[in-house]
Amino acid sequence: MKRLIKIFFPIILTSSIFAQNIEANWEVNFIWSEWDFVARDSSGLADSASSHTLTVSWPSSDNALFTFPYKTFAPGDTILHLKQPLVAPWILKRNGIRLNVDFNNDGTFTINDGSTYPTTQTVNCSTGSIVLPVAENGTWTSTAGYDHLTHADPWGALNWNDGQMTGYFNTFGWGIGQSGVFPLFEAPDIVAGTYGTDFGLGAPVQSFGKVTVGYLDAARTTPNFLEVYWENYNGPETGSGWDEEREEYTTLTGVSTNTGDTVTVKNIAALAAAAGITVNASTNYPILGGSGVPTGEFNPLTGDPIFDGLVTSNHVYVFDPLGADGVALSGDEPFAPTGYYLTYNFMQATNAFSVFNTHLAAGEDIATAAAAAVDSVARGYFDATTAAALGAAAAETLVGLYEACVSAGGTSTACLATFQAGPTVALTAIQQASDAAGLDLAIDDSGYDSVFDSETGLFKPGRLIMEVDNVCIPNYTTNRPTSRWYNTAYVSLDDEAPIANKFELHGNYPNPFNPSTTIKFATEKFSDVSVTIYSLLGQKVQTVHSGELSPGTYNIMWYGVDSDNNRVPSGVYFYEVKSDNRVLRGKMLLLK
Repeated sequence: MKRLIKIFFPIILTSSIFAQNIEANWEVNFIWSEWDFVARDSSGLADSASSHTLTVSWPSSDNALFTFPYKTFAPGDTILHLKQPLVAPWILKRNGIRLNVDFNNDGTFTINDGSTYPTTQTVNCSTGSIVLPVAENGTWTSTAGYDHLTHADPWGALNWNDGQMTGYFNTFGWGIGQSGVFPLFEAPDIVAGTYGTDFGLGAPVQSFGKVTVGYLDAARTTPNFLEVYWENYNGPETGSGWDEEREEYTTLTGVSTNTGDTVTVKNIAALAAAAGITVNASTNYPILGGSGVPTGEFNPLTGDPIFDGLVTSNHVYVFDPLGADGVALSGDEPFAPTGYYLTYNFMQATNAFSVFNTHLAAGEDIATAAAAAVDSVARGYFDATTAAALGAAAAETLVGLYEACVSAGGTSTACLATFQAGPTVALTAIQQASDAAGLDLAIDDSGYDSVFDSETGLFKPGRLIMEVDNVCIPNYTTNRPTSRWYNTAYVSLDDEAPIANKFELHGNYPNPFNPSTTIKFATEKFSDVSVTIYSLLGQKVQTVHSGELSPGTYNIMWYGVDSDNNRVPSGVYFYEVKSDNRVLRGKMLLLK
């Protein structure tokens, strides 16, 4: 199973015989996961159908008459850095994710029936998420930890708190000893060891885990908060993404869509109009690789900037108003003759110019081959005599580009890449000849989409609607999830309650009560929450919860005991619910 699927949010519980009490039933209420996908070489058997180059095809991937490569990854290049912020119970519920685990002090754990987790699944080089049920028994290992009274919260700034939790904590290294689902790795010595030297990225043992437990009492006997963190790297160390028999990596990331935008082309059209240039601004489909327009706002969950106009699609236009120099409309844009779009006319010119390689292979010099290639393009618009003249003139331009490359220190082989400008140079020469002759050959066919003409059985000129090809990229995958859990003996989430929109107390029930009662409240934001019981005289009896909670409606149990777990007498008691600097209070009656 570990070889067939890749854990999307691998949340594991691990230990051995443990000095502090951690035994409880735990429910996840927060997951933050970061992923790095880095290209690797494609030497393994599983990589036989893989590629490092992303492409789009026309008119479709299954019936490709023309394929355009748009991005290539070299081994070591980052394909994607992904953040997955499942940071509230309602977000987990919306995605169908529930994890309930018994964590035992004897070094065992049980993922209980009804639990689900998301994984990635790659089918036909298309990677997507799928939520699967999971239930199993496993074992965990641990190393010595340390006690502390504060705990850093990296998400504090995003979640409206000061980035630090206070309470009674213990943190220790952990590893997975036995599991049929998750990768296995050893617990690091986080007290004496150093990240990057003894464990973690760049260390001999890269994959590792760490657990922090929060307690209600200074003796650290009653756990109520759990934070699990791990780093998992593909390879023989963990068995993740690794074929033990062939001793090779197996991870592939499938790309089947592209995130582009529908706003860049409109902005470029406005810029072009100011310069007296006409650019047709079609928004029928997003443009390939469009970055959108910065809004100046940031995603409150991830902190990433927000861009306007982004659309994920598997059908796109190829639109390039920048060219190699990255400056808009500067004159080096390959699709300038066809309105800065990849169009039917440009595709036809590219196919016609491909005879350049045929002539070179036949032993002709580059000038003769270039002239023949431009002539081949021009014959689609002019008679043979005119086409030959255009070929000879345009070839001088192309040879000049080649010679400039060689003079700048490029090799003759490398500088052949300058002839990729051949279709652009050819179409520009044809347009100039058309204008000089007073003709309207409509080289620029970017004002409409190319469609199939059922009468002629041919496609008409126009913008090409390209389909994003499904491509499997061989890669290394690194996952760094952080999950937070609550002890269900003291805290439970009201799944049926509406999404909380304010800090609100819903009382306690039953009231009067014996021997236990449930205090119910809602918080609309991620915050440091404490629930404390006081006597009628204002003396502190017990803190029944202390720790961060995601937005939601919660039930907090009080079992009628004090901080030493002694039964308290009958009488009136007060409870105080604090969320950061906000306070709500209620009154209850214990009867015996």
